[in-house]
Amino acid sequence: MGWSSYGYVFTRQPNWDRLRELPVRSGRVVGYKHRAKDVWLAGIAHGSDRGAAAFAFQPTADFTVDRRTVTPETRQLLARLDQLGAALDTQYLRFSSGWAGLAVAVATRAEVPAFFFTADDEFLDVGCRVEPRRLVEFAGKFPDFLTRCKDGAVRVLVPDPNGLSSFPAERLDGIRGREGIELIVGGGRQPPPLPVAAVRGRPGKRHRRAPPGGEDFARWGGAFYRFPVELWPPEAGNPADVLGLGTWDLFDTFDRDFEPVFPASIRRRRA
Repeated sequence: MGWSSYGYVFTRQPNWDRLRELPVRSGRVVGYKHRAKDVWLAGIAHGSDRGAAAFAFQPTADFTVDRRTVTPETRQLLARLDQLGAALDTQYLRFSSGWAGLAVAVATRAEVPAFFFTADDEFLDVGCRVEPRRLVEFAGKFPDFLTRCKDGAVRVLVPDPNGLSSFPAERLDGIRGREGIELIVGGGRQPPPLPVAAVRGRPGKRHRRAPPGGEDFARWGGAFYRFPVELWPPEAGNPADVLGLGTWDLFDTFDRDFEPVFPASIRRRRA
């Protein structure tokens, strides 16, 4: 399949009937379960998409969670993410706010913790841990900057402000000194390396590596799908085994390893 993908991952069975009521305008909720693991995957499918095709595009970002329904800390984090997006005025942060809010809404409806990811092999790399009513952690790597929301604070890392293309560098002045927003400029601090256990491979998997050189410092050492792998719930097993995350074989075994469980009509069509 194409390299653009997304999904909502659960390690406990979600409440599918409540997820059906998720107020999104762009599709319908579909659900799958791993045949050998306690791992469920939900998506918002378009038209007749099913199987791996239901997860082969960028997810909807046109969503605003009802902030009266989330925890005070989550409300504060989402507000700071909104402030950051307004100051830098880039589509990546507008998308991030919608994705983070929708992920919280998904976990709240599902009544279990969830993990959201969306990524491609070029500009986009997002992971997000959520619980019902609560944003635990959101991290996004974009063409030339990184954003991480955790523990009530938002961190922005810009490796090379002179090489920015996502927004003009002078917009960074609009976030300097803002409460709860930390700005790190330059290459002096990099995120920690990926945990070894999270990126271990399996025979036959072709693991992704960035090209050598410093032409794209935002890739940080060659880790494709950095945050989908780093924030992946460990109880779900190895992300390379489950979905092929971090390899060139993303979703290649999905139709073999997952079976449709929601809605029931999907199972009837596949029978």
